[in-house]
Amino acid sequence: MEENNIIDAVRAFQKEKISKRELLKELNDLILKTPNYYGYFDKDVKYEFYAYLISKIEKIISCYREIPEATFTTWFNVVLKRQFYLFIKKYKTQEQETVEYIENINGDQCNCRSSSINRYNFDFSHLTEKELIIFRLKYGIYNFDDELKESNSIIIDKLNRKRIIEDKIAGKYHMLINLQKQIQLESDKTTRNNLKERLAKVVENKRQLESKFSKFSMLPTNKWVGNKLGLSAGTVGAYLNKIKIKIKKNNNLKENLD
Repeated sequence: MEENNIIDAVRAFQKEKISKRELLKELNDLILKTPNYYGYFDKDVKYEFYAYLISKIEKIISCYREIPEATFTTWFNVVLKRQFYLFIKKYKTQEQETVEYIENINGDQCNCRSSSINRYNFDFSHLTEKELIIFRLKYGIYNFDDELKESNSIIIDKLNRKRIIEDKIAGKYHMLINLQKQIQLESDKTTRNNLKERLAKVVENKRQLESKFSKFSMLPTNKWVGNKLGLSAGTVGAYLNKIKIKIKKNNNLKENLD
């Protein structure tokens, strides 16, 4: 992937000489690698960010102006960093709200086309049948369908696993406090050094757990949803991004979903 090829494609797209698809052939690698740069290796995150980003690509590219001091790739990486920050903030908020909602309705039979489906009074009547099925499988909000029971079980199981990680982090925190007290009270140099080594290991372990906790997705993967419907994970991610946009637009829920 050469910088010259990229900037030529950008110039051509700005002049409406090539399609969005042709432009993305040059930009796909930069977009898809962005989550990895910031420690997110989950494929669902990668594909949902991709769908999120390409929905805004026309506006982003229209804002680009060439300057001698920086290449397009340098400018675009800065934009990708900012966009990923906005995306991941929304992603985590939506995921947490979804889990809270599932916990509240678990065991209830809900009609997804009802205007009182949850505490936000979501109306899903504007979704197509395929979008509705994908949404149901991803978020597991029904319990009278075997596949949706499975989806719900996956979410609850992941939630329990995340709570276990949270408990481990709390345990490491208490270990740190105790070790720090022991180090302050210990007069023997060798023993103090041994305690400091243990402390460093606990700190590193705690950081690893915190990183795992922050990246832990509690929803079924896009791959699992795709396997149920004969779709790729990327296609499911694109559908989910479109669904979220429709929900916000048709339910006037910008504050709740952002």
